[in-house]
Formats: sequence, structure tokens, C-alpha cells
Amino acid sequence: MNNTIKNYLNNTHAILFAFIALYTLIILISASIPMFWDMEYISKISNHIYDNNFSSLIFSDTDSGATPLYSTYLAVLWVIFGKSLFVNHIAILPFVTGILFQYYKLANRFLDKKYVVFSFIILLLEPTITSQTILAGYDLVFCFLFLFGLNSVFDNNRYKIALSVIAMPLLNSRGFSLVCSIFLIDFYINSAGYSNIKKFLKNIAAYLPAIIFLIVWLLYHYMSTGWFIVSGSRERFHHISGLEEIFRNLIYIAWKINDFGRVVIYFVIFILAYKVIKSNKSTSKKHINSASLRGFYRSNPIIAILV
Repeated sequence: MNNTIKNYLNNTHAILFAFIALYTLIILISASIPMFWDMEYISKISNHIYDNNFSSLIFSDTDSGATPLYSTYLAVLWVIFGKSLFVNHIAILPFVTGILFQYYKLANRFLDKKYVVFSFIILLLEPTITSQTILAGYDLVFCFLFLFGLNSVFDNNRYKIALSVIAMPLLNSRGFSLVCSIFLIDFYINSAGYSNIKKFLKNIAAYLPAIIFLIVWLLYHYMSTGWFIVSGSRERFHHISGLEEIFRNLIYIAWKINDFGRVVIYFVIFILAYKVIKSNKSTSKKHINSASLRGFYRSNPIIAILV
């Protein structure tokens, strides 16, 4: 009996499929929960697109300047499977499955097999991922694309990097910050590929499609509405914050980090950074590559699981 359980825990493929089944069950159970907050807004745009037979993607009462990419995705699914709340919830399943698969790849990259199951339990207990799964939040698409991009960076696969970042700024303008994050991680992990101008231009090409598609959308939107990025009617939602707002937002962020228990993660990251810097000094390495990170995490599995 003990050997059976041990063999199951060491079978990372079985763990992956078990958690895919578990998250599928969570989505099915929560399929009657109404759309909330951002998803109410996203569904409203989908209604416009669906009711107008895809004749337009821009509607004055819902236009924020961003592409209605996920709203269009929902409208397409309504055409195929029928317009229902159930379809809205099921729509997020491919991206949740993608998150689990990319997370699985990341866990196996840095952890011994016996610790992979514990990393999945930590993921299940993470409040944001779980709540977004229950509410069918489209932020999970960002999560999937970021994990996909992260694994592609570690593999140094330029085509997959391009594929992972291309939709980020199109889903929402804040997605461009994720593109920048992927680029900075890529620049650090694969620094040898940016060592001269020729290599730099070759590697930076992976990020050009995302920029080009965003520019095309902004130009199309400007020609259709006469404005881009910030509308005069939505200025109170899109503006540069003053010192008071910045201070209040910092307090809010700190509160949420502590409330969700992420203060523990930041503490672990601080310990990780200290150990890595100390290790670099002792070995006289100029940078950390993916191989050295794998070695560090495998020798410090608790830090790897928490981070």
C-alpha cells in the first residue's frame, strides 16, 4: 500500500492529470456562478459582438481602448455551443489546463519528482488562482501566457517566446508590462544571446510581432474612434496618479500581499536572492543561467516550492 502511494507520488504525469481533473471538476461545480467584476464587463462586450453578428468590435459604451480579444473568443464559443453562463465558465478550462501543464514543466525543471505533488498542492491553495478559476476570470489567460513564456525563455525557444507574448498586450494594455517582464528575464537568463548587436537584433525579433499587432490595433482604433489609449470620457479611470493616490495604492498592495499570505513568498525570495548572491561571490560567476538555477532549487526544494 505504501509502495503504491509512493509510486503514484513519484509519477509526475499522474499528478498532472489528477490536478487537471480536479480543476475541471471545480469549474463544473462553479458553472452556475454569475459573472463578476471584470468578467461582467467582458461579457457585456461579448453580448454586443454576438448581437451585432461580429460586424463591429468597438462599441462606445464599453470601449476602453483595448482589443476585445477575450470577448470575441466568448462570442465565438456562443455561436458554436450556445449563449449560456455554462459556456462562459467552460471557456476558461483550456487556459487552466495550460497553466497546469506549464506549471508542471516548471516544477519538473527545478524540483525532484518527490516534491512535485507538494508544489501542486501549494498551487491549489493559492487564493487568487482558485478564485479566478471559480469565477472564470480571464486573468488566467495572462497567467498561462506568462508561464508559457517563462518556460520558453528557459528553453531559449524564440518561436515559443514570440507565440507566448503576442496576445499579452492585445488582451489588455497592462499585458505589455508582462511582455517587458518576459524580455527582462530572457535578457538575464539568455544573456549570451544578447552579447553583440547581431545577436541582440536576432533575439529581440521574438518580441516584434507583439509590438506590431498592438500598433496595428491602436491605429485601427484611432481611425475608428479618433482616440487611442485614453478617452476623454474615461479620463477618471486612465490617468497618472498623484502622490496621495500612489501612497494609498501602496498601502492597498501591502495589505493584499499580507492578506493573501504572499509576504511569506517575498521573504523566501529575499533568502533566495541572498543565497544566490553569496554563491556567485564564492564561485566568481558573472550571472546565473538556467542550469545553475536548477541546481540551486534542487538542493533547496522548500524554497523552490514556495517561490
